[in-house]
Amino acid sequence: MSDKVNIQTTEFKNVPSGSVTRGVRVYDEQHSVYDNSWESIPQDDIEILEMLLELHPCRFGSRDEISQLMNDVSTMETGVIINGEEYEWDEISDLFE
Repeated sequence: MSDKVNIQTTEFKNVPSGSVTRGVRVYDEQHSVYDNSWESIPQDDIEILEMLLELHPCRFGSRDEISQLMNDVSTMETGVIINGEEYEWDEISDLFE
C-alpha cells in the first residue's frame, strides 16, 4: 500500500426514490468500498475514525474490505486522510490498539 487510505463521509441518495442514507467511502489506490448504514455522521474527524474502527474492527484476515483497509493502515503504520485532512500515524496509532 503506497498511499494513505482516504475516508470520506457521504450521504447516499437513492435514485429514483430520493431516500438518503449516511455513511462513509473508504478507498486507496486499489480499493474503493463504502458503508451506508450510519445513523448520523460525527463532525469531528477522530470521532469518524473511531466510529469506523468500531463498526469495522481491524483484524488480520478479515473479509470485510473496510476492515482490511484499516488493517493495512495499522500494519504499514501509515496515516489516513479524513475528509481532506491528513493525519499521520503518530496522531492516530492509539486508536488501533
